[in-house]
Amino acid sequence: MRFLALLLVLLVQTALAHDPSPAEAAETARHAFVDQCHAQQALMPPLLTAIRNQDLSAAKTAYVAARPPYEQIETLALIFPELDAAIDARPYAYHTGEDDPLWAGFHLLERAIYRDQRLQNVYQNALALNDSVNTLCLFLENAVDVYSPSAIMAGSIALAFEVPAKKVASEEEAWSELSLMIFRNNWRGIWSQVEPFLHTPKVRNETRLRVTRVYQQLQRVYNMIDPENDFFTNKGGARVYSTIPVSERKDIIEYGYKFATALEQVRDDLGAELGEEEEGEEDEQVSRNEKQYMRDAVVVGLSSFVGFCEEQQRTLDMLCSILGERNLTSARFAYAKARPEYERIEVMAADFPDLDANIDARPYAYSRGELDNEWKGFHEVERALYRDDDIDRAIRSADVLKGDVDALCETLRAGINGEGTFSAKRTFEGMITLAYEVPAKKISSEEETWSDLSVMIFRENLKGIWTLLVPFLDRLPAHNMKRLKMAYRMARDTLELVVDRYNDWDTGLNFMPYSKVPVWERKRISDAFYEMAHALVEARETMFG
Repeated sequence: MRFLALLLVLLVQTALAHDPSPAEAAETARHAFVDQCHAQQALMPPLLTAIRNQDLSAAKTAYVAARPPYEQIETLALIFPELDAAIDARPYAYHTGEDDPLWAGFHLLERAIYRDQRLQNVYQNALALNDSVNTLCLFLENAVDVYSPSAIMAGSIALAFEVPAKKVASEEEAWSELSLMIFRNNWRGIWSQVEPFLHTPKVRNETRLRVTRVYQQLQRVYNMIDPENDFFTNKGGARVYSTIPVSERKDIIEYGYKFATALEQVRDDLGAELGEEEEGEEDEQVSRNEKQYMRDAVVVGLSSFVGFCEEQQRTLDMLCSILGERNLTSARFAYAKARPEYERIEVMAADFPDLDANIDARPYAYSRGELDNEWKGFHEVERALYRDDDIDRAIRSADVLKGDVDALCETLRAGINGEGTFSAKRTFEGMITLAYEVPAKKISSEEETWSDLSVMIFRENLKGIWTLLVPFLDRLPAHNMKRLKMAYRMARDTLELVVDRYNDWDTGLNFMPYSKVPVWERKRISDAFYEMAHALVEARETMFG
């Protein structure tokens, strides 16, 4: 009945109100988060008071109550990454985890309240969090220029995929056990942003019905798993996450993915993938010639990546051949030689997510980690060769990997012919995403846990970004071009001359073991990639608006 009532409301609204433009829908979405941020502000004083008074019981109550609003706002964290880090970063986002002086926000307070159960010396952190929330509210109130339909759809889809792909398989709230509360508020935040677009003329009725139906199914699944806390409650609280069995986590994952893919259909219906306007519209901002240039630039990048993929096929053939000789030392060398190419191609992973998962996913991407039957790819080979000394497993895994790489090469070739989702804006989004991912995640985790080859991953990620970026440079203003070149040079110099100074940049395989890279050098890598990401964001705004 609730589902039918919601559909009726949608149909009545559609009939009585004028169809909003995407810009009007974006403004409605922005105001929804302004309201959430004001709700977040109102929930901060009790938390501050409890911590100042060192009242642990009151602090737990206030913490639970204070968590929901930001978990909805997180939907668009990509447009305010520094504030997101200050408010909601988990320790792995920093060079030295919990010891990093930059780590702040809710999860620091969570650790103090739930794990350490000591509130001494965290009041200043609580005040800093309150300041960050106030700054966020000011940003959202004035974020008309950056709060675009493209940003809303990109952020909503990214978070919708992140919940089943990552959050369900990890402890989102490790000490408070409130992970289910995080999921439901993430989904509610996504809906508040996407729902206004369902009434725009370009979203088809079948798409509107599909995404609404899936959202209703997601609510029902959640309420069955957490019956004590209704999906729509504005209060905190959730079933203890460690008591959720795998079967129920699997349900969350299944319907989380259904929701994410339904959102992709909304984006596709809008006909403005990541902000690109359709040809023929009166407000088209990019000429046909300019669009052709953009398409040509994408093709240049794809052509380079086809070359990388073909080299990947050759190095995998060599790896399989050497594995057949059953010499572990030689096999490890062949593995290292086979790794670089995909780490360049990874920059376009959003255009082939299933293949990316097959080729390069780490265990945490799956609900049961290494035990998951779906987990495979390079990291399975790495584990076999470097941790388990299991040649037989490595042979089986490498053989499967070859098939996925062959499929990837075909996908990239098809992209040159105009097939798939490859576009100029998606290319920029991929570059930006990877440039942020290196410092925000890869630096603070072991990207290559067992082989210790993480420095190679960073190097090849940077090469991949640069390969895709070069075809666009001559259409950028001088100040954008200069900043991008300087950012690339800083990142390259950091890796080539500081961290990995005894290894040839182009072809060297004698990488500095990541476990031996000191904290100050890891910080330099992080700073360099952040600058690369910021320069890419600036260039994207210049090029696409």
